[in-house]
Amino acid sequence: MKQIGIMGGSFDPPHIGHLLLAEWIQKELKLEEIRFIPTGRIYHKEPQKVSAKDRLEMVRLAVLGYPAFTVDATEVEREGITYTYETVEELKQREPENQLTFLVGADSLDYMERWKYPERIFSACRIAAVIRPGFSYEQMEEKIRQLKAQFDADILLVPTPEIPISSTDLRKKLNGGESVKEWIPKPVEEYIKKHGLYQQKP
Repeated sequence: MKQIGIMGGSFDPPHIGHLLLAEWIQKELKLEEIRFIPTGRIYHKEPQKVSAKDRLEMVRLAVLGYPAFTVDATEVEREGITYTYETVEELKQREPENQLTFLVGADSLDYMERWKYPERIFSACRIAAVIRPGFSYEQMEEKIRQLKAQFDADILLVPTPEIPISSTDLRKKLNGGESVKEWIPKPVEEYIKKHGLYQQKP
């Protein structure tokens, strides 16, 4: 059995924070692989201004040099709206011998019972919940108790270091012409410049 961490997200754009978080969780949970899965079309969000193809390629560039990090195009290649339960069930069907750990932030965990078919997600994989600013340890423990009672979910709480950057912040900086080289891997920064992503249109 291989221990695989699933890190989903829009990665719009991917940044050093994503890589640091993945490294931390891999070490804490002793995972053999962290698999990045960029989202396709998300039902509760407006379509990203940067294409799924571009986001997928940026993630591929971001993980270069990290042997334990891989990229999966499952959601980008799926037609229509993307749902997490479909993704984890597809992965479980393809790799029934592996243990999947799906990574979520405190903000996502807080309303996970309202996701589409949450019971199917909890059945297919365990959950690693990451503490985020605005959520206390006690709040998250209580939420985990509720989800375990309701769905018999296997959920781990993973304290992580605070990473003071977000894709939203980076998009604003890029749009304003500010430097982001401290927070974006060089190959990703070069891709953004080459394709004129996140730049204010004249």
